[in-house]
Amino acid sequence: MPKNEYCELELRLAWHDVSSYLLDARFMNPSSDTENELVAPVRITFDMAQLRDAVLDAGRYGTLLTHMLFSGAGSPLREAYLHARVAAARQHGLRVRLNIQSSAPELHALRWETLQDPDDNSRLLVQENVWFSRFLSARDFRWQPRADSGEISTLVVVSNPDDLNTRWNFAAIDSAAELARVTTAVKQGEERAATTIQMRTLDKPASVFNIATALKQKYADVLYIICHGAITSDGKPRLLLEKEDKTSHFIEGKELVERIRDMDERPRLIVLASCASAGDEHAGALTAIGPSLAAAGVPAVIAMQGAITQRTSAMFISALFEELACHGQIDRAVAAARSQVRAESDWWMPVLFMRLRSGRLWPAFAQPDAQFDKWKSIITDVAKEECVPILGPGLVESTLGSMGNIAKKWAQLYEFPLAPQHRDRIEHVAQYLKCRQSPNVVVAELQSYLISHIRERYKEQLAILDDDVGERLRNGKDSDQTLNELMAFVGRYQRQHHKDDMHRLLARLPVPIYINANRDNFLRDALIEAGKQPQIALCTWVTSNNTPQFYGPSLPKNYKPSVAEPLIFYVYGSLEYTSSLVITEDDYFDFLMAVTRNERSQLASIPGAVSSALASHGALLLGFQPDDWDFRVLLKGILMQPGSSLNGTRVAVQVSPREGLIIDPDRASDYLAKYFIDPHQGKIHVFWGSAQAFIQSLTERCIEQGVIPPDA
Repeated sequence: MPKNEYCELELRLAWHDVSSYLLDARFMNPSSDTENELVAPVRITFDMAQLRDAVLDAGRYGTLLTHMLFSGAGSPLREAYLHARVAAARQHGLRVRLNIQSSAPELHALRWETLQDPDDNSRLLVQENVWFSRFLSARDFRWQPRADSGEISTLVVVSNPDDLNTRWNFAAIDSAAELARVTTAVKQGEERAATTIQMRTLDKPASVFNIATALKQKYADVLYIICHGAITSDGKPRLLLEKEDKTSHFIEGKELVERIRDMDERPRLIVLASCASAGDEHAGALTAIGPSLAAAGVPAVIAMQGAITQRTSAMFISALFEELACHGQIDRAVAAARSQVRAESDWWMPVLFMRLRSGRLWPAFAQPDAQFDKWKSIITDVAKEECVPILGPGLVESTLGSMGNIAKKWAQLYEFPLAPQHRDRIEHVAQYLKCRQSPNVVVAELQSYLISHIRERYKEQLAILDDDVGERLRNGKDSDQTLNELMAFVGRYQRQHHKDDMHRLLARLPVPIYINANRDNFLRDALIEAGKQPQIALCTWVTSNNTPQFYGPSLPKNYKPSVAEPLIFYVYGSLEYTSSLVITEDDYFDFLMAVTRNERSQLASIPGAVSSALASHGALLLGFQPDDWDFRVLLKGILMQPGSSLNGTRVAVQVSPREGLIIDPDRASDYLAKYFIDPHQGKIHVFWGSAQAFIQSLTERCIEQGVIPPDA
């Protein structure tokens, strides 16, 4: 996992009065755990009229803005910046975050990207080792990232209305040329990228509705919109999109913002690009929409603050995608892309609005196989039938959605009154819902959400079913049966149409015992399709009058798990047996007490075959996040079995902390790496990559070494 090897300088600007602002600065050095306040709040002014007079000369504008910000030699901020640059010279870079507070939104109209080095007047932000962003902070911003797959999906939208020239006197956008440029950029980026960049284009008129529908039907990490923009007489930014008949339609920027805000899974990055034919008088339209999209929950937004030429735009986008594919850090990628266009007159026009402290949109999947040295041990465990896969949320989020999104919907619907940072934590919101309503309401709401999500996500696939079952799946009443049938349909569809479906690959391995920390039956159905006869056991954690309550089927007498008849142990219950579900805070506490309080309760809660396997076999933790309760409770309540000899290799996959959920992912990763090698934690090794990449690589290696036969 790449380490935090850059210094950070954060400049914060807030409104003070009608003619001035307050500025303070903080500096962070990765070699120190302390944050130094270098500049206490000082009063600063900007001569807006003087800056407006210099808009046609980027060099003069940058000189003026630099002088106004740094206030000449000897100023506190200038000294703070020079201190930061000296320290950063010993590292790999300097991250500069310009944090414009909500009290001063007018400062976004300034061309900060033209800033110069106050020491030698050189252009500051064309250097690849200076990573700049306009940072928008908020205490309650918790982005729920989509599970990382090692693949970047991009939706390209080109708005080129038929009446662009006749009605608005704008030059037509060459859609084919724009798409060719993007495709070429992607191909260039893939030459040194560890990730795959999947490109698709909107094949319908570029309306807000069609854009939103395309994103809902198939998730995109990046939304790239090429269109004209304008600022109307009332100061509102508008986008020139299309109607269904391909004629032009000016929409307010807030229409796009509202559509994006209402999505469960928002793009990680939105790029808004205009072309030079729009004219300078419209240059600020797309930039004005950037902060609103960021405020709506998009982690990063790139917009053009001027009439950028097609040449500069093409060069910038090419370098941007190439860099993103390699390391996933958006501000670093923008710095490299801006450096590529430094010789162009409009080099300063791309603007980055960011809400991620580390700048990481997705983990750096930089050849994890080459960095991971435990493959031989894992293959040996699998071949000896002594490997226990433990399935986490990352394996099903792309299909069922995330628990975080469910929690946010419930929090809004039931007016969750507690801390904002808990609004996307299912255990907290479910606990509130249980207390305000009842446990049955929690289960009913969960079923209703999953049914609605699957019907929307797989609308096209369900539409082709023309029998009574199809009608029931599309429109039937919410019930246990409806949900189970929908999940069975979805799982079957995924396995039939995706040979690399994770449950399908796991079912091929010679594994006698699986532990499912999810609540679905995708693995069970995959094992049956693979010709095996899986048995089911649910963790017994519910008690009544100190008597354990058993849910689910009973294991056959004298049953012993084997590859032909594997055991699936459901840790947190199953959606097929709703009384077994662990969802609320109380559930998790009761669960922990049931499985840890004494040896007798452990034997009642966890089948002996599972305890024995965990004590002596290797284990693969697939698709967990370190701050999830599922992971933390599993680690303390299930994995640390008494008498463990820890002979097998234990690997945690996709535990990389996600930006938006963790304050500092880099430091959190360092902490986890040290935590997992602690002998008391069972020497858990970390694979810094996606669960999908790990399972595919494991399958390929098992085939190469004859552990499993080639796929038919």
